[in-house]
Amino acid sequence: GPRQTPRPDAPTRPDAAARGQAADGQRWTRPVAAVPPPLPKGARATGGEAQDPTSASGRFDALSPTERVWQKGLLWIGLALAAVLLVGLVLLIVFSKGSTTGQNAEQPADPTADQPADPSADPATKPDADNLAAAVPTAGELNVAWIADDARMVVSLTPSRLADRSGMDRMVEAAGPAWEPVIEKILAGFSLGPHELRRVTWSASDLTDLARGSLVAIELEPTVDASRLATAGAAAGLRFRGRDCRRLTEGEWTEPFALLGEHTIVTGRPEMLRALAARTEPRLTSRALAKMFEVLGDQAELSLLLDLAAAREAGWRLPDGTLNVWPEGADSWNTLWRVPEGLGIDLRIDGRTMHSKIDLVCADIPTSETVLAAVERLVPGGKDLLDQREKALGEPADEKIDDEKVPAVRIEGYRLLLREVVAALGATRWEQFETTVRVRTDWSRDFLGVGLLALDAMAEVRGDWLSALGRVLETRQSRLLEGIEDYRRANGYYPAAAVGGGLLPPETRLSWMATLLPYYGHGDWHDRLQFGLSWNAGENAPVTKQPLSEAVNPAFGPSATPEGYPVTHYVGSAGLGDGAGKLSADDPRAGMFGFGRQTRPSQIKDGASNTIAILGVSRDPGPWASGGRATVRALTQSPYVDGPDGFGTGQPDGMYVGMADGSVRFLSKDIDPQVMERLVTINDGGPPVALPGAAEGPAADTPPKTASSEPKPDGEAEPTPEQDPAADKGAEAEPPAIEIPAEIAAKLDRPIGHIALENVKLGGLVHTVRQITELEISFDQAALEKAAVTLDTLVSVDLKDTTVGQVLSEALAQCFLIYTVRDGRLLVTSPEPLKTK
Repeated sequence: GPRQTPRPDAPTRPDAAARGQAADGQRWTRPVAAVPPPLPKGARATGGEAQDPTSASGRFDALSPTERVWQKGLLWIGLALAAVLLVGLVLLIVFSKGSTTGQNAEQPADPTADQPADPSADPATKPDADNLAAAVPTAGELNVAWIADDARMVVSLTPSRLADRSGMDRMVEAAGPAWEPVIEKILAGFSLGPHELRRVTWSASDLTDLARGSLVAIELEPTVDASRLATAGAAAGLRFRGRDCRRLTEGEWTEPFALLGEHTIVTGRPEMLRALAARTEPRLTSRALAKMFEVLGDQAELSLLLDLAAAREAGWRLPDGTLNVWPEGADSWNTLWRVPEGLGIDLRIDGRTMHSKIDLVCADIPTSETVLAAVERLVPGGKDLLDQREKALGEPADEKIDDEKVPAVRIEGYRLLLREVVAALGATRWEQFETTVRVRTDWSRDFLGVGLLALDAMAEVRGDWLSALGRVLETRQSRLLEGIEDYRRANGYYPAAAVGGGLLPPETRLSWMATLLPYYGHGDWHDRLQFGLSWNAGENAPVTKQPLSEAVNPAFGPSATPEGYPVTHYVGSAGLGDGAGKLSADDPRAGMFGFGRQTRPSQIKDGASNTIAILGVSRDPGPWASGGRATVRALTQSPYVDGPDGFGTGQPDGMYVGMADGSVRFLSKDIDPQVMERLVTINDGGPPVALPGAAEGPAADTPPKTASSEPKPDGEAEPTPEQDPAADKGAEAEPPAIEIPAEIAAKLDRPIGHIALENVKLGGLVHTVRQITELEISFDQAALEKAAVTLDTLVSVDLKDTTVGQVLSEALAQCFLIYTVRDGRLLVTSPEPLKTK
């Protein structure tokens, strides 16, 4: 774009009170969080989980991994379907790497020790006026003159243009992870406020430690008197372009700085300042950043240039897996983050509207064509998806999102955000030129308008994402359970915890997942494995280093060990206590999987529907191919959900588990530990446990389990009252009415103001009722067959001032079905001969 010249007639800075702003002294700064200590030597941070899970007090931090991701801002990106489009939080993309630990930035006692010669340090060298003029580029624009040659990220923003806008403080607070490491410390150290900053240009060379690898140029407004900085702090023993550098002696920013002219400050590591002073012309070593500067257009209020390849290499937790909850768009979304070499984002404000430009820089033309195809699929698909979600909100009223009641006023704010993003996606245009794909979007609101809508709708976005995640997790765990059940049908027993190499310890043998590879569509992998060797033997590595998608929780995304072996986020249940995997099947602490046995259905005395087969793990995952703790674990220390054992599936309020009968259930994080302990064992000998969704603890009148609670043979449905031998006595008399327990009735009586559903699948509606009430609901297969009904049968409901139970009854009545209560859960069955109060 055209260069901008300083404004000689710039108005004086208006009084803060006259602008409706806070009085002098208010800054865009907040208390800076303590920098965590470096990792021990040899340790590796993975996915933000390298920190000690216990606090200083010794109490366990039960915050779920997904909740931590939300705190870092990643899930904002999921709403807009592209981080480049939800620009209100664009800076959060840069710092959503989770695991990178800041290092101590203290300087050595002698800042001049062991320093290479400075070409400008000779006091006899007096730069002339021409040299000084060249040292200060034209103000107000993003200029490569301020960028370190080895930069891998550049952020440029114009705070003074945005400072007067209402809500900017909220945006800065939300962008804390972006603001704190460097910029906030610098502004606090120099006592500068946003109105004084014409442009801040920040380039970072070390993406593993931003504070130590940053070079920052601050261009002040012409009305700001920066002369006080000429004597601030102490001499740094360094010269930069003929100027003596100084170092602040107070505050958290202690890197040397130079005052160029009257309105430009340059600060950073001494070696970075020397390199910038010594070069005759910019020579960016990042191919991606160099390409982006070649096509840089009009100057924007906010720009981000990121070398994606370097970010991936540095271990940044990019949001590539955020949209795994949307199966139709996940592949396209992942392509945008995993294929390009560079990402460039420009936001330009035009009055009350905003224009965003995104450049995705690729290695070659074929790669850019792949990225272009992903954009062409993602943007229209995302628009349709969010449009459907906005329409599903219905009339203004309180709604349930992720089982939480949301007031109508917040729903309206969420609706506005969805409409804004849908309209922006509809106005999005994309093009390819050589190796770059450019995406342009026009917004009807400006940077702050979109960002504040997003901030206000954070809980609703989060709720929708968690709901979508729950559906994907149910599908993923159901797939794992199908493989286990298919194996059982073929062999008459469930797979052993570890297989092959009988003389090898379990942790060196192949896992039960390796056994089930043919049931997951990987028969060729199974055929290539040598089960007599260890799982990581050279002969097996070509298979065991393959990622197994069935074993990946989309909340965490795929990952691998330092040796390159992909991990699993699901493990088999070994039972209760240390060493449970070595117990015999008749031991009260034994679980579904044992290292020296293959469990038969007849050995699950507690009943398959009361026994957990697989659990999710959120910490310390191991290779899917490895036997031992990597793929089979026992409960050892409560709390068991998101607790010390590391079990969890990414939800902040509980986790999904797979039962031995093939069902997937959600367990609250507040589940009674004794209930959880009984669910992971196959033969504890007690009465049925209270299933998730029912009152915790067995009902007082529940009879002990008998052999009839064992899994039924293939194709045999749960007995109906007509089939139940226990019902033969007195069958001639009218069966007694079944009383709904009070705790279940209370959940079914939850009020709903208005619900209108047209032609929805019966199974989907029942699933929604299950999520709202947290009740376990099963189907009487014989009753479904008798009524010629399947889970895909369509039903419609339009009720006002109703309850959850009435909605369920209305839908079932259309299929000639009802619900009743059996063993603490709802059973969908035939209306005769049962009567339900």
